[in-house]
Amino acid sequence: MILKFRAWDYTSMLYNVYPTNRSEQVYDPNWFNNEGILRKVHEEIMPFIGIQDEQKNDVYLGDIYEHEYDKGLFRWLVIYKDGCFGVSNISNNPIPDFHPFSGPYYLVDRIKVGNKFENPELLKV
Repeated sequence: MILKFRAWDYTSMLYNVYPTNRSEQVYDPNWFNNEGILRKVHEEIMPFIGIQDEQKNDVYLGDIYEHEYDKGLFRWLVIYKDGCFGVSNISNNPIPDFHPFSGPYYLVDRIKVGNKFENPELLKV
């Protein structure tokens, strides 16, 4: 698995950054300041979870997917729970809350519609 991270800085999503041992800071090779190549990030650092969806998008923690089903629209948030990555149902539908990834099965026929930082309105279904 390739280790990749992204981070949200309240204004934009930063890709290809790397965590440092300094709290809330990431190494960002595209940004320089007078302290070296560190950038302060005020939110979460999100890892690539090691799989791609059907559209060949890398899947990161915090991504939101949706799909239509005969019972309505379903929306899923990529989370880390109980020691594994998976999707959590954020729809108002009576489906179990968490499905751990055992492969890309839970991304089949699902479309990436955003992430919880750039599209917080998608968290409300």
